Amino acid sequence: MTPELSPILTSVPGAKDATDAQRVAEELGVPTDVVIYFAVDFDAYGDDIVDYVLPYFRGINETIQGYPVGVYGARRVCSEVSQEGLAVASYVGNLSSGWSGNIGQKMPENWAYDQYSEFNVNVYDEDGNGQGTIGIDQLVASNRYGLEWWPDRP
Repeated sequence: MTPELSPILTSVPGAKDATDAQRVAEELGVPTDVVIYFAVDFDAYGDDIVDYVLPYFRGINETIQGYPVGVYGARRVCSEVSQEGLAVASYVGNLSSGWSGNIGQKMPENWAYDQYSEFNVNVYDEDGNGQGTIGIDQLVASNRYGLEWWPDRP
């Protein structure tokens, strides 16, 4: 694991991230049956998962109250976190085909979303001036654990 990542993925940051996520969800009025996903957005290897990712998710689960926990990451990360009982749903980052955690790994049994492609969309300001592009993920939803919620428009 990259040394600068090790302090990020432990139980203490997991607890803080859970506290922050719950606070924002409550402020936005997100119903408590909507899964909150926490991301492992890098190619975590076996020891990384055991030493850092699982403790991070333990910290999340010990702290968050009332919201189901989901995991975003490679197939292997999602499977191992879920098998430990630390996530009810997986948002699988299959777009990252070069991640070793996706190569030769089955989809997690609890997959809710499968991110498989990305396309770029042009962004414009209110005057119609181009502001660049943003990447939009394409995904497949399994309709399990995927209770969706959209905030009311102002």
